[in-house]
Amino acid sequence: MAQPKPQPIITVTTDFGLRDHYVACIKGVIAQIAPLVRTIDVTHEIEPQNIIGAAYVLFHAMPWFPPGTIHLVVVDPGVGTSRGIIAARYGQHTIIAPDNGIISFVHQAYKIEEARIVSNPQIALNHISRTFHGRDIMAPAAAHLASGGALSDLGPLTNHVEVLKTVQPDRKSANRIEGQVIHIDRFGNLLSNISQRDLATITENPAELHVSIDLPESGIRPIGRIFGTYADAEPGELLSLVGSGGFVEIATHLGNAREKLSAKIGSAIVVERKPN
Repeated sequence: MAQPKPQPIITVTTDFGLRDHYVACIKGVIAQIAPLVRTIDVTHEIEPQNIIGAAYVLFHAMPWFPPGTIHLVVVDPGVGTSRGIIAARYGQHTIIAPDNGIISFVHQAYKIEEARIVSNPQIALNHISRTFHGRDIMAPAAAHLASGGALSDLGPLTNHVEVLKTVQPDRKSANRIEGQVIHIDRFGNLLSNISQRDLATITENPAELHVSIDLPESGIRPIGRIFGTYADAEPGELLSLVGSGGFVEIATHLGNAREKLSAKIGSAIVVERKPN
């Protein structure tokens, strides 16, 4: 007996929250065009206008979905301006998003197969609001692909993908890397753009690594060595560790590092080698 064809999946990531109607509108458009498609919410709690946070979440969520998944990401502070909308295929995954840097982490980690400017008016809704391209352009494009439409239907080829400079931390010296807080999760953990691979360029001995954070109001705050897991610290103690996604984060065991430090997106995080 032949196996049933798997349902297409569209993941949806936004900074809209769930208080208003915006997410429902996007999913309603998809349901009208492609009623058999499954929509899976990644998150709608990206910090408002935090493009690099959206890039981070997309990068960590994408590999866990099956081939053929379409990832719709709408964090779009430049909506209505001249910024483009891109549909880019990486391996067997396709991303539809504003071309504002949301694809940055994925673009650096995976080979791009094809990229198109989403501009075909026959696929968009009849009326396009200048302030809601997620509903009027991106959602119809995602539904078109999930219904079996070709990527080439969406618009012309492009060689341009906006990549944020802040994706990569700064290598200040052989013993020092400076990154920044790019995302804060619901536990108050401060997630940075410093990867485990970056740490390996400093030393092969994690015990030599020490972390600090530069806070706008109180200056540099030492955090200390890198722990293996949250419970290695005492309750209420600040710690740093390499999280499940392979990036350095600052946390509080059984607490909230964001509240404890009054940290914000963009706060500088420094990792230094200090031999014992």
